[in-house]
This record gives sequence, structure tokens and C-alpha cells, in this order.
Amino acid sequence: MKELSEALWKNGSHLLYLTACALQGKTPAAEQVAAMDLRGIYRLAKWHSMRAVSYYGVKAWLDASGQAPAEAQEALAKWKEAYNKAIRKNLLFDIERKGLEAFMEQQGIWYMPLKGTLLKEWYPQAGMREMADNDILFDVAFRQKVHDFMVAKGYEDAHYIAPEEAGDEPVAAGVHDNYYKQPIYNFEMHFALFCDASSPVWTEYYKDVKERLVPVEGTSCRYRFTDEDFYVYMTTHASKHFNGGGHGMRNLMDVVVFLKTKPHMDMGYIEQELTKLGLAEHEKNVHSLACKVFEPAFWEAEAPLEALTEAERELLALCISAGTYGTTERLVENSLKKMSDKNEITLANRLTYLRKRLFADKSTYLVLYPQLAKHKWMLPFCVIHRMFRGLFTARKRLWGEMKSIWRAK
Repeated sequence: MKELSEALWKNGSHLLYLTACALQGKTPAAEQVAAMDLRGIYRLAKWHSMRAVSYYGVKAWLDASGQAPAEAQEALAKWKEAYNKAIRKNLLFDIERKGLEAFMEQQGIWYMPLKGTLLKEWYPQAGMREMADNDILFDVAFRQKVHDFMVAKGYEDAHYIAPEEAGDEPVAAGVHDNYYKQPIYNFEMHFALFCDASSPVWTEYYKDVKERLVPVEGTSCRYRFTDEDFYVYMTTHASKHFNGGGHGMRNLMDVVVFLKTKPHMDMGYIEQELTKLGLAEHEKNVHSLACKVFEPAFWEAEAPLEALTEAERELLALCISAGTYGTTERLVENSLKKMSDKNEITLANRLTYLRKRLFADKSTYLVLYPQLAKHKWMLPFCVIHRMFRGLFTARKRLWGEMKSIWRAK
């Protein structure tokens, strides 16, 4: 059982209550809010990328009560600012993405928006679903053309290897190209959904993903999953994070929002496909927990956490403690367990993990230094650069990882 402090349990529970009220358009009970540490909840909401959605609950309470504790004024002001920024960011992302989609339509490049880009449209109010980036799957044959378009639009490319520069190396490292532009723009252009590092089974299942897609009416090149296949992909993607550094409460929120928006899905088909992916049991646990904790009445009952099963409490604790994108501690723990057929953490596993982190393989260096694909002679200099960067610019993170290796159990 993941151990959480009493304060973290309380703030996590209160954040879920505020969010549940926001999603259902309900005003939080005044006596519930009176017992909350609003400053602590704000910090937790920030860590979980849930400030905007929870602010809808906070705002409903403020409108009803007309006042707030003096000690919470600063946090409430930051909350409102984050809410306004989330709405603005989503609007700017939409405008920028539409320009890219228009280019791909013009060039005859098939594409499909992914994840939060679509999920945010199913939330009941604008800006509720915060986004860090735009994810788009597209035809890998046009990577160079998309790259040139993005660079011409002022984006910086990260880890991109042009096909003519790759030589005998893989054309790409990972499953997507990254493009950044100040102040907020971030695109992940996917040419695949999963790689073997996540799961060979998932990679094979989504190998010919376009065969699973249906065209979007009114467009020439845009495609989408059916609702059932979107939910299967959504579950698989979340599981990738859960099996790595973990995922937070926002994923539970995505699940309950999607399920309530799509009440007539073929759940038999979904279970069948998730069984193929080895995720049917995990989905049931997530599904059950999400539907409970995003119901306001659940938190208004006496001792609500006692109404959860042991498995649900464990899952909720992992989500509360993970933040939006997981933690190094969880990533190390899961990595160590994967090294054992019995899912155990041993001294040998710890030493093997440490060796692999200190002496990374060639594929890792290709991700960090794409120029190696063309200039292999640079490898010794990249090794030295990585070592000094870890010692002098990422010392805190590196020390945290080292501690996690020996504390994992």
C-alpha cells in the first residue's frame, strides 16, 4: 500500500471533491470548504494540472458565500489567473493547430488529433482540461514535409533526424517529433503510437493503426478512432504512464468525463480488445474508482475513503502521489520490478539499473544527440557532455534518482 501523509490524503480528497462539483455544475457545501486548506489544495491542483477545472468548483463556492478566508486570498487569486490562462492557452492551441491541419489537408497528408486535443472538447466547460501540448498522429512518409512547415512557422525541432541524414540508423528515435515555439506552443507529431520499450504487444496491436480509423466527415485527410477504439487507446496510453512514472488524478477525470459523454459504447468490444492488450483488469479498477471519486455525494458521506476497496485505495494513493506526469521514485521502482520475472526488487536489479543509467546504450544517445546519426565520431564527446551535464546541471534530479534506486521496495 502506497503510504501518504494525512495532509496529502486530505488535500487530494478535497481537490477531487471540488473537481467533482465543477464537472457536475454543483456548488460545494460550505461546511466542506470550511475544513479545507485552500493553499495546499491549490499547490496540489497545480501539480496535477487541475487548477482550471477545480477553480470552477471554487468559483461556485465563492459566488454562493460571497467571502473567503483572508489567508486564502493569494491562492484564490493564483487559481483564477491559472483558470484564465488555461482558457487562453486552449484557444491559442486550437488556432495554431488549425493552421497545421489546413496545411496537411492541402498536402494530402492523413492525420488524427490525439489525447487531450480531443478530450478537452468533451468537458462541460471551456478550459477545464488543461493541455501542455498538441498531439497529432500523421503519415510518417511526410515527416520531412511537416518538419519543414513547422520550422518555417518559427518552431524549433528537438531530436529530429532527417531521413537523408540517418544513414543506417533508425529514421527516428521514439514515436514522435517535438516542435516548440515561444511562449507556449508545443506539438508532438506522432508517426507511431507505441514502441517496444512500452510494450511489444501494444506496438504490434497499433502497428497498422490507420486500418482502425474512420474518416472525419467534411475533411479530406482527417481521421478518428471510433468511440470504442478511442477509449481503448486512451486506456493503453494512460497505462504506459502508469507502468512508468505513474499518472495522476487528471487521468481518472478524463475517464469519467469520456464515459459520461459516450454512454452507449460497446463495452463488450472494449473488454475484448483490452484483454488482447493485457489491460482489461486494470481498466476495470480505474473505471470503478473514477466513477466513485468524481461523484460529489461520495465525498459528502461520512468516512468516504472507507467505502473504497483496498485495491481502490491503493490506486487512488498512487494517483494522488504521482502528479500529472508521474515521479522519478515510481519510475525507478517500476523499472526495477520489470527486470525480474517475479516482479521483485533485488540487489542485482539495482546494480543493473545503475549500470544502464551510467553507461547508456546507443539508442539513448541518439535520442539525446540526434546529430550522432550522421556524425558517429562525436559519440565520445557526447558521453562526456552527458556526464558533466548530469553532474553540474541536473545534480538534484540525479541525486533523487540515486536515492530512489536504494529506497525502492
